[in-house]
Amino acid sequence: MNIKYILILIVLLLFAVLVAQSMLFSPNKRKGQYITLKEVIPEAQIVSESEGVIKYCGMKIILGQSDFKRKRELIEILHLERLSGISEIDMRFRKQIILRKNLSKNE
Repeated sequence: MNIKYILILIVLLLFAVLVAQSMLFSPNKRKGQYITLKEVIPEAQIVSESEGVIKYCGMKIILGQSDFKRKRELIEILHLERLSGISEIDMRFRKQIILRKNLSKNE
């Protein structure tokens, strides 16, 4: 009787391992959804392609080197391109967006 339970447990454990491997090592489902730096804001001027820097409406936007689609969505959702008084938007990091103001001697 104990051998039956042990065999069932081993079979279930092997099944769980196979399912976990198929989930972890399956082909990336997001394949084909990547966009280029130029597609983030088509009207923007590329300052540095290797660092992911563009210039748009007088603002320097630092995107970094990956996940341009997500960053474009953030720009659109948060309306970052419409902000006034901002000289630089830094989006290199995963969980933060850094906004730098224009600094002039009159302020």
